[in-house]
Order: sequence, then C-alpha cells, then structure tokens
Amino acid sequence: MHLSDLSADALAVTGINAEALAAKVQLHHGDMFAPLEGERFHVLVSNPPYIPAEDCRQLQAEVLREPMTALDGGEDGYDFYRTIAKEAPRHLLPGGALFLEIGWDQAEGVCRLLREAGMVQVTSHQDYNGISRMVEAHMAD
Repeated sequence: MHLSDLSADALAVTGINAEALAAKVQLHHGDMFAPLEGERFHVLVSNPPYIPAEDCRQLQAEVLREPMTALDGGEDGYDFYRTIAKEAPRHLLPGGALFLEIGWDQAEGVCRLLREAGMVQVTSHQDYNGISRMVEAHMAD
C-alpha cells in the first residue's frame, strides 16, 4: 500500500501506526499525486479537504483540532476534487476504482466531475444516516 500526504507530521504518525500493526505501507511526502508520478494502482482512496473556505470559520471546536490544511477545500469545497478528477485517471489501471469521502451536499457535483473526466460506474454511497458520504468511480476496462 502507498500513502501520500503533504503533512510530514501525519506521515510520521502513519509510520508509527504501520509499524505497530506490522502493516506494509510505503509513505510518500508530497502534494497529492506529485510523489506518485508514473505509478498506477488498482484502487485509490482519498479523504481530501472538502469544507468550503467560508464554512471553515464556523466549525465546531472538536473539528478545529485538525489542521486547516486538512479541512479547507477552497472557495466552494471542490478544489481537491477537481485535481483528483483530472489526475486519478493517469494513476488508475484499467478497471481500477476510486473512492472519495465527500461532504454531505457534494455527491452530485463530485460525481459530475468524475464523469466529465471519463470515469465510469460513478455512484455515491450513503452513511447509516442516509446521507451520501462517499463516491465510487471506475476506469473503463
């Protein structure tokens, strides 16, 4: 398994956890897909920052314990999804799958971005409260 993160601190914690669990994880420090250039995978999973910048000012105290870089998804909350939609097809093998956590009101917009990028079988999945919280998309075979 490969894991890419911009935060060196997050990677350090991941490394400690991986060692404690004897998990085989290759850690890559860098911005999104940059440290994975030339790599292709069967599955990509991401929980990108997706909260609109203005909404970040009104978050609950427990959420604000997270670094702002892990929360702020840009003006409309879609900055990282636009990058993922553009870059993921270059990093997925034919038939590969992409799974993204999304904000409670972003399913339609994220699905549209992925379809426009040529991905197929694009669908959203609901959490136990019936709220769309994950999008799944695939590369054509």
